[in-house]
Order: sequence, then C-alpha cells, then structure tokens
Amino acid sequence: MTAKVCVITGANSGIGRAASVALAASGQTVVMICRNPERGQAAQQAVIEQSGSDTERVQLLLMDLSRQASIRAGAQVLRERFEQIDVLINNAAFFDISIKQPVLTEDGHETTWATNHLGPFLLTHELLGSLRAARGRVINVGSKGWIAYPFLGIDFENLDGSHGYSTARAYYQSKLAQLVFTRELARRHAGQITANIVRVPAVKIPDERLPEINPFLLWVFKLKRRAALDPEEMARTYHWLAISEEAAALTGEVVDERQRLISGHRAASDPALWTALWRTSMEMVGLEPDGSEQEGHGN
Repeated sequence: MTAKVCVITGANSGIGRAASVALAASGQTVVMICRNPERGQAAQQAVIEQSGSDTERVQLLLMDLSRQASIRAGAQVLRERFEQIDVLINNAAFFDISIKQPVLTEDGHETTWATNHLGPFLLTHELLGSLRAARGRVINVGSKGWIAYPFLGIDFENLDGSHGYSTARAYYQSKLAQLVFTRELARRHAGQITANIVRVPAVKIPDERLPEINPFLLWVFKLKRRAALDPEEMARTYHWLAISEEAAALTGEVVDERQRLISGHRAASDPALWTALWRTSMEMVGLEPDGSEQEGHGN
C-alpha cells in the first residue's frame, strides 16, 4: 500500500494523538496540527517514539483553528509541502463548560462555532485542490451527544450567541453543523473526494484536561469517564476511514465507534439546510457565497 499523507487537527492529545500513532505506525506520513508549540512538540515526539517513526513521517504544523489567518497561513504551508493530501481529519474541537457568556475570536465569531465548524470548513476549502489531486478523504467529527438534543437545529440568527448562550448547546450545534457540512461537501464533490463523519461517544479525558468546574460537576465528569472509551479505541475508526479499502467508496455517511453506518441527526436530512449552511459559512470565512469551489492557490 502506498503511504498516504494524512493531516489531522487537534493532534496533541486524546483521539487525535492516538490516531496519529496508529496512522504513523501503519506507514503513513502524518502532519499533526496543533495550536500550542510546547504541547505540539511533546506530542510529536511521543508519536514518533510510540509508532517507531521519525520527523519525516511525523511532522508538526502549528495552527489555531479559531483564527482564520492562522488557518490560511497553515494551509499555504501544506500546499507548498505536499503535491497532494490523501486524508484530512478535522478532529480539533473546543468545549469549555465553565464559560457562561460567548467569547468572540479576533474574527468576531463565538469561539466554539469558530473552532468546531468555521475552522474545519475553511481548512477543507483551502485544501480542496490538494485533496482532489489524491481523490482524498475528509473525515469530520460529530458527537453522540446529539441524542440529548433531538430537536436541535442551526440557529442562523444566533450563531455567535448574542441572544442567549449555552456552552453545551453551542457545542452540539457546532457538531450538528459538521454533519450538515459533511453531507453538502460529499454532494458537491462527488467523484472527486469523499467526506464522512464519525459520531464520537464519551472518550476518557485525563485529569489535567478536565475543565475548572465546581466539585459536583467534576465528580459527574469522573463518574462518566469510567464508562467512556479509551482514545485508542476511537482512533481505530479514524484509521479505518482514513486508509482502509473498505471505506474508500463511502461518502456522506455517519460512522460510529464500531465502524457501523448510522443515521446521524434528524435535522441533517434536509438538503435545503445543507445549502443554507454552506452559503452562510462561506460568508463567515470571507468567501463569496456562490463563488468558486476551488482553493485560493494552486488550483
């Protein structure tokens, strides 16, 4: 099997790092996208050691998914470094239950929405040419927590939380948006790339990554962790979608932690919503709503 170039965001910890190890161990070239230099370098070294790789096969690229300028600069580096990209795993996510009011990014968008939806949307757009060159695979990440919000939709009038804010609702709306985005990406680029989304259940989080919350909620988090998956278990699904022949033809699908195809969230079945979110997202990242689907450089 020819080695693939696999780009994965949020690769310094959790599933992202576990997936980086699995992909590198199977002979792929892995680009770990991380926001923090120190944590990123430590994670890169850990992945190299655990996978038996080197700095050529396991590379580090600094990027902040909440900042559009950082995404564009990082995408430029990737286009210069690789003629094509085989796999893009949009794994990075932001969820801080201690935040009670919306926090806006330098681009003027609520941080959860900016990091979890606009960031992956823009990065994917910037790398479309590189992905098409390889008939690449885009893997987005959803949440099993959708089950707790069966009537959730995309609130286009309140994407930045100015009319009432809930951290949990903002998070699950961003994850629903990733499902909707996946469906529209698969439709628009059928035959050129594939796009699927993983529905991730509760995954074990180490103590140092737990949010600063009151003792009762901290106890609840730790209780739930006992039944949660290890990151390495969830990483198997990322790996399967990224390089298996079985997954090569899948597109527009939702996959669970056991590599089963599932239905996803009911709200994401409406193609009109796919189109509406695509146009809104294009506007929010500063692109023409009905403009070219090609990346800005190296088409």
